[in-house]
Amino acid sequence: MTGRANGVSCPLVERASLGSHLAPLLTSHQRALKHGLEALLRQTDPEEWLARDPIRFCHRYQQSEDIEVAGAIAAALSFGRVGSFLPVIDTILNEADEWGGPFQWATTIAPDRAKNTLSLQYRWTTGLHIAVFVDAIGQTLVHHKSLKQAFMGSTDPSQASAKEILEAGVGTIRDHAKSQWLHWNPSLTTTLPRGLGHLLPLPSKGSACKRWNMFLRWMCRSSATPNVADGIDLGIWGFPPSRLIIPLDTHVIGLAGLLGFSNRTDGSWRTASEITRNLSNLCPEDPVRYDFALAHLGMSDRCQKRHVAELCGSCPLQSVCRVGT
Repeated sequence: MTGRANGVSCPLVERASLGSHLAPLLTSHQRALKHGLEALLRQTDPEEWLARDPIRFCHRYQQSEDIEVAGAIAAALSFGRVGSFLPVIDTILNEADEWGGPFQWATTIAPDRAKNTLSLQYRWTTGLHIAVFVDAIGQTLVHHKSLKQAFMGSTDPSQASAKEILEAGVGTIRDHAKSQWLHWNPSLTTTLPRGLGHLLPLPSKGSACKRWNMFLRWMCRSSATPNVADGIDLGIWGFPPSRLIIPLDTHVIGLAGLLGFSNRTDGSWRTASEITRNLSNLCPEDPVRYDFALAHLGMSDRCQKRHVAELCGSCPLQSVCRVGT
């Protein structure tokens, strides 16, 4: 039996009907795919790629409250070209550090404490949008003490879904953003402008919520978790990696199609969920295990999404890729 996406056969959608405590039985194609992905992981140097990834901003802090806020800021602004958004995040967090660090700054932010941030303009997001976003995070912290509490509350981590957690956490920040937008702009309506709303997408609206799923990955995957020991993510929240959803960007969508994880091409929650289901066949305890390596394979231009002999010949995924041979 095969699953279907957009009317096209998708051979990996079927899942073995085993108890959740057992690993699924893999087909020969799945075994080859897992072997290739593990080889790709071995080729990916975390230290080298951390320098080019927004998670690097989380690693500059030691306290969990600062890690949470830095992670939320870094993840929310990680859209567009990496070389363009990294300096923007750096400017924001440098200003945060001048006022005691991300947590202290977010809970006390005011125009005179956000001069550098207010001067920013990144694509359709202005410095004012960013300042209000940070203020909304601060208000969330005032009411919930931590972002973990805002996202997870009293939810049983073993029962909650990533969708439920994002809806609660991002929804809370979004509600505060509406009121804080009016606070910073008393002559305007509470309707979120595009640049601010873009930082706070909701899964209930169909969005894949790539940046916020990435934030969850950072907060939840831990080297202390069995079989999750790559040293990339922080793992400061008690939410099982098995319930995470792949952060879906154009690189992951393209590679998912080439590897047979999904034939869908839209950046929706449905697409992210389908890819994650297929990844969980390979690694049920940590379906986003290969996210970092796959994303950077695309970001580095080592994969052109078409056959390029000098690139495909050395790619560990060549034998399972639709254009590798």
